[in-house]
Amino acid sequence: MERRDKADQRRYNAPVRQAAAVRNRARVLTAAKRTFEQRGWQGATIPLIAQRAGVSHQMIEATFGTKAALL
Repeated sequence: MERRDKADQRRYNAPVRQAAAVRNRARVLTAAKRTFEQRGWQGATIPLIAQRAGVSHQMIEATFGTKAALL
């Protein structure tokens, strides 16, 4: 079986998926901003931000990598 990287696996046009990704990213950034403002750096955990944004913490980690990237 031939192994392909992620870019090769998604070479199709999926406008619905792309639109959902844009919405999710915006929700995460909005939730992160509010959470940092309300709770500060230590209180703004990735799981809390994910809960407030309605996404999984794995999605945030896969998309942004670190908490610092949410600033």
